[in-house]
This record gives sequence, structure tokens and C-alpha cells, in this order.
Amino acid sequence: IRTKFENAKLKKGYSVFAVTSSTESEGKTTCSTNIALSLAKSGKSVLLMDADLRKPAVCKTLGISIEGEKGIYDIVNGYKTFEASVKYIEKFHLYLLVAYAAVADPSETLASDRMAKLVEQAKKEFDYVIVDCPPAGVVADAAIVANYTDTIIFVTAEERVSIPQIEYALSDLVTAKAEI
Repeated sequence: IRTKFENAKLKKGYSVFAVTSSTESEGKTTCSTNIALSLAKSGKSVLLMDADLRKPAVCKTLGISIEGEKGIYDIVNGYKTFEASVKYIEKFHLYLLVAYAAVADPSETLASDRMAKLVEQAKKEFDYVIVDCPPAGVVADAAIVANYTDTIIFVTAEERVSIPQIEYALSDLVTAKAEI
């Protein structure tokens, strides 16, 4: 998978990748975290953004605690700067923009002009930006984030979700003109 990301960057100039699924618990956070770790291990500067502002799970997946951080929400609402919010985790050679707790208005936060500027800034400062999103078949957040990313990685768990669930989630992304 890391090679596919590297090829997408080389051939198409892609550096911002969103990861989503059709439902909860299909492995999207595990995939986005492992992809980010693999790219970071290869010497690239990687920012892993937890854009699941409803049920953030990147910290839990990595086994770390950064209490009180709302990451994207804090930046978009002007409570913190990008520089103050991004955390470097030396153990993983990885930069994180985490969300520690759910926020009241996730869709509005992700759809803001400040969110677009945040992703643009991240794109300039890092080799790769991996954005962990909520499931596309449950809420519109992944389709919103698709506006700021180069492409979407769609994760699905075999024998866990039905074809209609997958088609429903993909239709929202296609409507948003996301490259999948």
C-alpha cells in the first residue's frame, strides 16, 4: 500500500489521502494509522490527521494519550494555531493532528474555509498527509473532506458489510466528485 501511495505522489503529485469506509469498525483508522506509520518509517514527513470529530480513535489506535486536544476543531475555531496543535511523536517519527474528544458541530467544522486552509498548509509542510475520516455511509463528513484531499482510500471489511451499504457510501463520494 505504501508503494501505491508513493507512486500516486510520483505520477500524479498526490500527497493528501483521506481514508474512509461505509460503516463503523471496518478498519479505516487501523489502515490510515498503519499507512502513516509505514510512510514515516521510510523517512517521509507524515502528518496523520484525525478528522473523525464524532468518534476520534487515532490516539487509541496508537496507544497514546494527548488529553484535551481537539486538533482540527481548535484550529478552525481559532483557539490554537496549526503549529501549536500538531504534535510530533518521536517513538513513531510521525506528526499528529489528533482529536481527543467528540465536538458538537463536526460537519460544519470540516466544511469551513479554515479547514481548507488547514489542509493546504499541511500539504505544503509535509510529504504526506493522511486524513482519517468517519464512515462515508453514516455521515457526510468524508464527502466534505474529499473536497480538500487528492483522493479517497475506501476500506471495506469482507463479509461485514453488504454490497448495498458499500454502494450507498460510494455514491456519496462519487456525488462529491471524489477520486476513489
